[in-house]
Amino acid sequence: MSSEHIHIYKEGWRAHLRLVLFMLPGVVFILVLLLFLSFSSYQTQKAANSANPVQVLGTNR
Repeated sequence: MSSEHIHIYKEGWRAHLRLVLFMLPGVVFILVLLLFLSFSSYQTQKAANSANPVQVLGTNR
């Protein structure tokens, strides 16, 4: 490996790091959104269970 090759590798790593840092907020936002959606659907499922258990049993079968 020549010094030029190492230099290119280092620059590529830096660009990759910048890309990851740029993408990180979007990834975190998507994860939070998924967690929120699953939590809200769980809450509505729990509310449906407590409200009308017979209907929920029928849909589960």
